[in-house]
Amino acid sequence: MQREQKDQREHRAQDDDDGARMEQSVRLCWSALRSCQRVGILKRSAREQWESKDAFKLTQWRGDGLLACTMRRHVAQSCAGKMHLSEMARLERACISSQALSQVFQEVQLDYILERTGATARARADMVEAVVWELNQHQQDHAHRDGLREDTPAIAGHALERLLDALMTVGRQILRDAPTYSRGKAEGVTKSREQALMWLRQYQAAAEDQIFTHSSMFGRADHASMSGKFCIPDDAQTQRILREIIGYLYEQQCPRCFVEMSTPLHPLIEDIDILGSADVGDVPPDDILPDSFFPRRAEVLHSLFPGIETLELSMFTASGWSTDYARWKTSFHLVWNSIIVDMPLAAAVRVSTIEAFKKMKDYAEFYEDLEKLDARNSLETLFDVTAVRAGSFRMPYNDKVFKPFRRREARPLLPVGVFCFPRTPPDYSNGAGHFLFGPEDLSKVEWLERASVRMPDQTEVTPFVPMLKKPPPPSKAEGGKSKVASLSSLSFRKSHKDKAKEAKLRWDAEQRCRRRFWPGTVEEFKRILDEKLDDENGWNSTFMRLQASDGKSRWLWSNRRLKGAIEISADNGEVFIRGNAEQQMCLIELTKQFTEEWTGAIPTPTKKTKALKIVGKKPRAKSTSPPRTTSVPVARRREASTKSDMSNPGNSDSEGPRPGRLIRVWRPSAGLTSARPVWSADRDAGCGSVERRRWSHAGLRAEGVGSRARYGK
Repeated sequence: MQREQKDQREHRAQDDDDGARMEQSVRLCWSALRSCQRVGILKRSAREQWESKDAFKLTQWRGDGLLACTMRRHVAQSCAGKMHLSEMARLERACISSQALSQVFQEVQLDYILERTGATARARADMVEAVVWELNQHQQDHAHRDGLREDTPAIAGHALERLLDALMTVGRQILRDAPTYSRGKAEGVTKSREQALMWLRQYQAAAEDQIFTHSSMFGRADHASMSGKFCIPDDAQTQRILREIIGYLYEQQCPRCFVEMSTPLHPLIEDIDILGSADVGDVPPDDILPDSFFPRRAEVLHSLFPGIETLELSMFTASGWSTDYARWKTSFHLVWNSIIVDMPLAAAVRVSTIEAFKKMKDYAEFYEDLEKLDARNSLETLFDVTAVRAGSFRMPYNDKVFKPFRRREARPLLPVGVFCFPRTPPDYSNGAGHFLFGPEDLSKVEWLERASVRMPDQTEVTPFVPMLKKPPPPSKAEGGKSKVASLSSLSFRKSHKDKAKEAKLRWDAEQRCRRRFWPGTVEEFKRILDEKLDDENGWNSTFMRLQASDGKSRWLWSNRRLKGAIEISADNGEVFIRGNAEQQMCLIELTKQFTEEWTGAIPTPTKKTKALKIVGKKPRAKSTSPPRTTSVPVARRREASTKSDMSNPGNSDSEGPRPGRLIRVWRPSAGLTSARPVWSADRDAGCGSVERRRWSHAGLRAEGVGSRARYGK
């Protein structure tokens, strides 16, 4: 009882303080505006610039934009260091709302000062925005030009400051009187759409915030956030309220368009996309997927994650008419709840999956049908890379936005079912594994929980074993080169210094990523690697000692069923990954499971690497023109021509020596040990700068490519 009485006294004291602050700000604003009226600022502006409707709307439109910028600066100056950025953003939005503008219009009696009345709250708010523009213009313009007093800019500036203070006081009162909701109760939030949106506005983030949990596809145009970003806590109670709100708004036929930002570790998510017909009377091509598609997908995942006995899949669909492509589109969103990955591991899983499906010969007809539907369909687009690189996932019961027109596509993400795939599969006659739950078997909150990609408490990924086969070439989204020119290629060229700086950063990042630290012995390293690949005896792997300088001990591990190799140093525990980009990706994910990050030194690029690989300097293209004749003595050319004809007795239609650069080659005459050098001017004109070497030994002839090479090396 005493605590309740104390709270009531504190609330009454706070109300008294807010009332006194409101009264003082309104009085100062009214006094400043009356000063403007006496010098004829607003009265003259109202007569001259508001005579026509178009002139007034232009002034109001300018004032609307000016008020947003001015109020944000005013709030930042007044509340810097006292409020969080998200709270400052909420206050700024409340200060420029129609409710605040209309209330200030009535409090300071602007209808008396302007000799104009506003019938509605929107009309009164428009007049306040027009007044803001006029005061700003008089503050910046010279007064004597209009025949007014010399202190007119100071008077107008003082009035504008007092008006902003009044709006800020009203905005604080609006936020204080706004209904708040307990995190443990959601009954009041789902009673009306306005209450649900009000709850969401409590967690809106500022546009400058780089860390946020949810975002809207509408961006700044979303009704629940002025920035399109939200920072919603990850505790169970708050997340349950959020999911109830999303389900409620979907039932009210006004679904949100939210995406959930994934945490560093999250369930494996995939997008299966297929473009269909452009005929409006057609349907999405969902039936084109073979019945064995999802069981085959599960088999590939079982080979990549052998430690999981049963895979659990939550499937959602957003198939329908795609406004972006102007055709029907099949879209399945898959959440493998049993597999925990990070972004690099998800990219490695996608690469391995595409390569595995390319090897399935019985799916060749399915791939042809995909290309017949649309030329853009392929395995690369079937397993959409957006699920890997975007770092977010559209929440169920949320629609997609057609951005050019800022409208919904009417393709909400809806649940299909939950399926499980054991490692030893039974007869999947239905093509979808064991069916666990249907769309109506779980509530909307449970479906939203199953589709969540936020796992802040998760600390480890699922152990991964790379595919024992050669990965496919890199795609553009995963670090490869794009065949299509980017917009950056159309911009101004960067200086050589900037290119070298960017290249150095890329080199350092690549070299550090390819290195890991192993604190144990090299024998333990090999044993763990073999066990990860189910080769406990090490029969499929080799472990060779490399030649190293300064007495260091370096070893090279490789597996005959896996492309790439791993080099390890016994002195400092440095692990270096060899191979192309995709092979490195798989081997890095394999070694990350039992090694640590490399914090030691990394090598500096050589001059050749800088010129050819880093800075981007390309080697000279091969010339298609005839080769130039090298200036050599005539006698030597004649001797070389004679020896060339003797070594080619079948060449009866020779017309003398052909032009070309003389190349020193080795021709064994009696044996390999007694090889002697001769000069030859023979050159293949059809190979550009590629020379041809000939050796003859015991009646045999071999050909190779090179300029000056020793036989046997």
